[in-house]
Amino acid sequence: MTFFQVPYLSLGAELSNDTSERTQLVSFRYVFSNIGILIILILGFQLFFSPTLEFPDGQMNPAAYSPFAFFIGVFMMVSILISVWGTRNEIAYLKSVPSPVKRSASIQEIFKCNFYKLNVALENHSFRWLVLSLIISYVMIGIMNNLSFFMMSFFWELTASEIGIVSSIIFLGIFSGVFLTARIHQVLEKKETVLYGLVIWVIFLILPTGLRLLGWFPNNGTDEVIWLLMYFRFFEGLFLVQIAVSFGSMLADIADEHALTTKKHEEGLFLVRVLLQVNVLMD
Repeated sequence: MTFFQVPYLSLGAELSNDTSERTQLVSFRYVFSNIGILIILILGFQLFFSPTLEFPDGQMNPAAYSPFAFFIGVFMMVSILISVWGTRNEIAYLKSVPSPVKRSASIQEIFKCNFYKLNVALENHSFRWLVLSLIISYVMIGIMNNLSFFMMSFFWELTASEIGIVSSIIFLGIFSGVFLTARIHQVLEKKETVLYGLVIWVIFLILPTGLRLLGWFPNNGTDEVIWLLMYFRFFEGLFLVQIAVSFGSMLADIADEHALTTKKHEEGLFLVRVLLQVNVLMD
């Protein structure tokens, strides 16, 4: 995953030097990423986790997970190959960066050099604040992703088909919000977009559970609870995408700031650090 994702995300910073175009690139990347997730989600609940006599809740069927995982693996490989093939013409225009490590260097020397470069990245003031923001955001996203289906199954007591519908609505919010991001950046700075987006997203994330605990939410099993959950999920997606796209665009800008200061183009350096942090938090 790292061998593909770090160059893939770094390429986004090199395709354009214009901050507005970078926002558009990150927006398109985020849209197609979520289209893939939506396809997996729909096929997962409609095909692999469909109810059976033994397992009325299809997601509880352990036999469904192996073929589902195999399908996801094939889907990912096809997507990666399409992406690599479609961007191969950009190779001739990429910046040439000499390697600071000799080809005959030992594994220990390579790791030492890479850890030194990661520390250099953290010396950048803007990057330190971006990482701090990522920590706050992805703690919440990690909790949401890991508890979402448990909450829908056992707290809201939704069926498999209802889970699929409610979960899918967040992508409608994402697709709607992604086209607003570039316009929002014309009014607000990217940092402000992240801050406002994060606060509003958290409000819509925790409000349904808070209202239920206070007894101010419809009872489970009613149409009202489904519609309200869909409403909240839509706005979660609408503001979550503002955070994600702004982060991606800011990261490319910080790589430019680093290049201006050090005269070195090391976009992948910042992305490696971010991916390490994000993957730890998501796990």
